[in-house]
Amino acid sequence: NDPASLHFRKYLPEDMVFRNNKLTLSYTERIVPLTDLELPEHHVSWILSRLFEFVSWLHQSGYSHNGINPESICVVPDTHGIICTSYYHMTHLGSAMQSISGRYLNWYPPVVFDNK
Repeated sequence: NDPASLHFRKYLPEDMVFRNNKLTLSYTERIVPLTDLELPEHHVSWILSRLFEFVSWLHQSGYSHNGINPESICVVPDTHGIICTSYYHMTHLGSAMQSISGRYLNWYPPVVFDNK
């Protein structure tokens, strides 16, 4: 309900439906997963800029994502934006993390494992 949410809705899937034991995400724009992409430095810079903008908004809204990785971010080439596709590890700030992505353990600071 914060005023910034209108701007940041573009970082979210259009629709999410759980069907046939799968979460299906819908988008109105063409998206390209970051997985295995090799991009020039200026493209990496704008993607990182959007990621910082997105996680800053989440933090401002009282949440920590706790699971950003190449599989959870897609690029929207037509708008120079991103869409985050995974929220499984998201936690309220001040709450203990309940889960982390085991595939990217080296992305987390040691304190995460000390307190988990």
